Amino acid sequence: MDTITIGKIRKLELNFSNYFTNACNAFNDGKKIDKTWITYFKTPGLSQLQLKLLGINAHINGDLWRALKDSYTAAEIKSTGKTVFLFHQSLLVIYKMVYDDAMMENKPIKTFIQ
Repeated sequence: MDTITIGKIRKLELNFSNYFTNACNAFNDGKKIDKTWITYFKTPGLSQLQLKLLGINAHINGDLWRALKDSYTAAEIKSTGKTVFLFHQSLLVIYKMVYDDAMMENKPIKTFIQ
């Protein structure tokens, strides 16, 4: 990849990760948590797998559009599909790790996925 593309991806990654970091900081400081992350932080007794799945859901469905908006203009979003696809590829690596963890932790999931 060229340095411009890498810079665009890094900008998106930083903006994307800031939403989770901000929610963590708000929770730790006893401040209002973004509604995207309330269930993640305010539901006691969740398993590690449940937390991972809730986190993925909040991050993808609640944060990705905002990170795109924060990272690019409307014109850049329309023309940067290839860059977003590269970012999406990195997310697939994370999903694979979560699926592997799910199969290790939960026998019904292992049966269902295989």
